[in-house]
Amino acid sequence: MAAALAGLSTALLGGFVALGIERSAHQQHEIQARQLAVAVAHDLGGRLDRSLSAAIALSAVIRQGNGKIDNFPQLAKELIGQFGGIAALQLAPDGTISEVEPLAGNERVIGFSPLNDPVQGPETRLVIERRQLGLAGPVDLRQGGVGIVGRNPVFIKDADGNEQLWGLVQVLIRLPELLLATRLDAIERAGYRYELWRLRPDNSVRHVFASSSDQPLERPVDIAIPVPNGEWMLSVAPETGWHSRRSLLIEAAVISLVSLLAAVAVYLGLRQLQLRR
Repeated sequence: MAAALAGLSTALLGGFVALGIERSAHQQHEIQARQLAVAVAHDLGGRLDRSLSAAIALSAVIRQGNGKIDNFPQLAKELIGQFGGIAALQLAPDGTISEVEPLAGNERVIGFSPLNDPVQGPETRLVIERRQLGLAGPVDLRQGGVGIVGRNPVFIKDADGNEQLWGLVQVLIRLPELLLATRLDAIERAGYRYELWRLRPDNSVRHVFASSSDQPLERPVDIAIPVPNGEWMLSVAPETGWHSRRSLLIEAAVISLVSLLAAVAVYLGLRQLQLRR
């Protein structure tokens, strides 16, 4: 009985020590995952902000021209080159796209009205109502592929000094190019998996639009990425889980061996005492 109690006590003590070690390792692992996720999220958010700033610059030009803009293709080319990450710039007076740069490959959007579209209309009207830059998507593009659209409503004062809606300035960013530039693959190279997701504005359903695997993440670290009129979330978790099975097996084997040795030592010690009597 004494030997059994000694073995059990040793096992419990070893279990508490192992639990502390695993808890400390988990915390360190989580800190590393969070630091990596924050760095990638900051890079992604910065790239988005920089590209979307082109809409604000173009809107200022339209207001200064009282709704008129000269040589839009040349100006758009300069803005695309300066801000980077932009697939196309679009002008939508009265909510209908009339000009786009570059035109090649984007011909199908001419005449499209996001304001009256049954899918994009609600978000577009919300942007106009708030009078601020908004981000729509990721969405399937009319010209093919998946992208996100930054929309900035432009208001111009009439002769009486009242502001009237001129239309929209839109920045198109293709999602694959954005993700490639953000180097999300660095997360995978570090031994982690990720999901990039948002809550759909119309029904609050979780929409995962980029991930390293189809498998769900185990208790991921979530980092918010603020975007115009909402936020994206970057979730990161270790590819092999927060706890190493190999380490757990080794710790269990060591605890079992030490517990057994303690029980044997107590048994032999008590046996010697009995023999001496």
